[in-house]
Order: sequence, then structure tokens, then C-alpha cells
Amino acid sequence: MTEPVEYTPEQVSALFNIEASRIAEMCRQGRFGYKQGRFWHIPADEVEKVHNELIQDPLSKLYRFKDMPLEELAEYTIIQAAAKLNINKRRVRLLCSQGRMGHKQGQTWVILPDELERVRAETAKHPNSRQCRAKVVATSTKRCSRCKEWKPFSEFGKSSRRTNGLNCYCKVCIAKYSKSHYATHHEYYRQYANSHSEEQYRLKIRGLYNISAKEYEDILIAQGGVCAICHRPPNGKRLSIDHAHDETGTIRGLLCSQCNVAIGMANDDPNRLRQMAEYLERFNPPNNAPLPNS
Repeated sequence: MTEPVEYTPEQVSALFNIEASRIAEMCRQGRFGYKQGRFWHIPADEVEKVHNELIQDPLSKLYRFKDMPLEELAEYTIIQAAAKLNINKRRVRLLCSQGRMGHKQGQTWVILPDELERVRAETAKHPNSRQCRAKVVATSTKRCSRCKEWKPFSEFGKSSRRTNGLNCYCKVCIAKYSKSHYATHHEYYRQYANSHSEEQYRLKIRGLYNISAKEYEDILIAQGGVCAICHRPPNGKRLSIDHAHDETGTIRGLLCSQCNVAIGMANDDPNRLRQMAEYLERFNPPNNAPLPNS
């Protein structure tokens, strides 16, 4: 996969082993990156600038560990091992307490170099480790929390609740869950739709046409309760709301479904509708009586 064009603070955090909140704070200070909506974005050409800024920042781990002589040490402390392995020191202390590396000298944990290399190999293979995440994050991929697979960002839907703007589940897993959930609760949704049909219709016309249920009833009463074109009463269905298909979206009236579809198929063109009427009148008498040969 190609390198991403832009990074989020979480991605830069995984790359440099720095807290994402620290990266976001530096973005808010105007030192790099830009904000789009609720999220910060760091262009790829500024990532090296982030590293240089952190090297010179006394508050960052990179500054504290940059001059630490880790290569020639015979024994490592927890802080030194964390810098060597590029993982959190709490993770190192947990590994020591589990007996996977190190031994205690008094109150201090001591880790040997060969133990460090063994743990480095184990940690790099673990999907939740920072090293593994950094490799995958740099290629614009994300791990689905349901199927546990690494997938491109395009396989995840957007979510404003997440810091990276993406759902924690991939689209395939969400589709499978939604299908099984609807199949299990189909009867509940059917009953809910029937019992809340009026409320849902009020919300629909408010969202699409910006009119209330009372305004709809006022228009219907003004038309005498019938279609504005054919003057027939509704046949078991509500009259459709006819509106101008332009920037204004003006409500023109209420039509039955047949009349509404007819003028829609004619692109609201009066000339075309007149030609259609003239065409039909050539074959049918004006009173719509059947032809003699029919």
C-alpha cells in the first residue's frame, strides 16, 4: 500500500510513541497540521517536522531518551527497556510481573539484553502492540473490532463519535450484524412502524418539504379533500405533496400518486402535457367514450 497523504494525531502518536493528546495540543498551538471539521489533519510532508519538534521538546519522551546510551548497556531498567522497545513503561512492568523477562534486585526490575530481544520479537507480532499498530497505521489501514482483520480506511464507515472519524467495525461486519439483527427483531420493527406511522410521516414531510402536519391538513381542506388535478378523493393513500423542482421548492398542491407521477415524467413541462392531451384526443372523443372499433 502507498503512504497516506495525511495523518491524524492518533496515527502520528503510534508512529513516534507519543500521546495523541500531546500531538493534538501542538496542532492547536499552530505548530503543524490543520483542522477540518472536528478533526486535526497532518500532511505527510509535515510528519518529519513533528519528529524534529518532539526531539527538541523537553516534555516529550523522544527528548528524554534521545541521549540515553541503550546499545552498550549490560542491564536495563524499566524506563530504559520502554525506550528500547518503543512501548509504554507500564507494559514493560506488566511483562516483568508476568515473569516473561527481567528479575528483581531489591525494589528495582532489571532486564537483560537477550530477554529484551526476545520480548521485542514477541511484541512486534502482537496485533495490539504499538509497533504493530505503527506499521499498519502508516499504510492507512485499521483493525476491525469484530472480525479482528486489518482493512483499508475505505472499508470503514464514518463516525463523528470516534477520534479518527471512522467506525470501529468494518462495513462488512456492520452489514452482517444489521441483517441478522433485523431478521431477529423483524416483528418488533413492523409493530413499531405501524404504531408510529403518523409520527414518522410528520417527521418525513417536515424534513423533505419543511411543512407541518397542520399545514398539510390546511392545504387538503382548501382543495376539498381531493386531488388538485383529477379532483378524485384519495384511494386509501395520502395525497402526495407536489412542489416546484427548483431552488425555491415551493409547495404547489396535493396530488394523487398517478397525477404526481404523470407531471414528474413530463419534467413539469406544460407544453409536453398539452401535446400528450392533443395526442390522446385524436384517438378518443372528448368525453372519453370508447372508440367504435374497441
